[in-house]
Amino acid sequence: MQKIHFVPFFILAMSITATQSAPVAQLLEDSVTSDPLGNIEPPHFENSVSLSRRTIGVQSLVKDGTLREFGKFNAVPTAEDVSKFFIHNLDIVLGPAIESGTNNKAVTILAGPDDYKGHPKNKLFVKVLSFKGIDAYDEARALEMMGLLVDTGLVQVKDREGTSTYPYPAIIMKKKEGVLLRESQEYQAANKAEQIRMKIETVTLLCEQAAKDAVQYKVYHDDNKFENVLVTFEKGSVKAVDIVDYGHPDTYEVMKEVDEQKLSELCKTHWLRVNRCQ
Repeated sequence: MQKIHFVPFFILAMSITATQSAPVAQLLEDSVTSDPLGNIEPPHFENSVSLSRRTIGVQSLVKDGTLREFGKFNAVPTAEDVSKFFIHNLDIVLGPAIESGTNNKAVTILAGPDDYKGHPKNKLFVKVLSFKGIDAYDEARALEMMGLLVDTGLVQVKDREGTSTYPYPAIIMKKKEGVLLRESQEYQAANKAEQIRMKIETVTLLCEQAAKDAVQYKVYHDDNKFENVLVTFEKGSVKAVDIVDYGHPDTYEVMKEVDEQKLSELCKTHWLRVNRCQ
């Protein structure tokens, strides 16, 4: 286990120390070879180059101003905006890393403290990001809008030699329930036809949930793939889903009133067109 100090994300010329009793989770340790952020300094809020895989329907909604991709600020966020997310110095203990992704170093469970801001540790995840700047800020903002954000800050991660530590942005978020479809016992035990049915059930519920969230929380998740949805089964059928990963790209802020049913159908049409359920 490793004791981690959270520090304010956007403070200039600060000194950071961390007490480390053991190597951090292997997935984190192996990924750190050199200083990933350079000198500790406020991030440069430049508009990111979008890697968005926008569907045709989403392109039209962006063009008419209904949706705006997170990470596309027209101006630098204010100090008040920034401090809203990155203000606390906190001690936490990271548990094992459970995955890594394109835009993160690792997602880990929280090993301690037992209760964090009123949330049991087994109900929280820590996402250690591999970038700084507006993308990290906007992912935290999207999670807050969704009611999933618990806290943010920097974590100190040792390099492979264990001689230096480097700061990475990290987000503490509420854990969602369910499993990935392909990792579920039901899917693995099913035949091909049953697996296709389970995929269609997942897509249907996923698109309906993404559209509902867009109306309720003003956040539209368009990075809709099986790796970003957790499923719950009932009597051999997918009965509920939870969407995960609100990072850049393909997460949008809803700027105008949007029709939930039309957005849901737009999502489903795209999935069927690219034949993702076969």
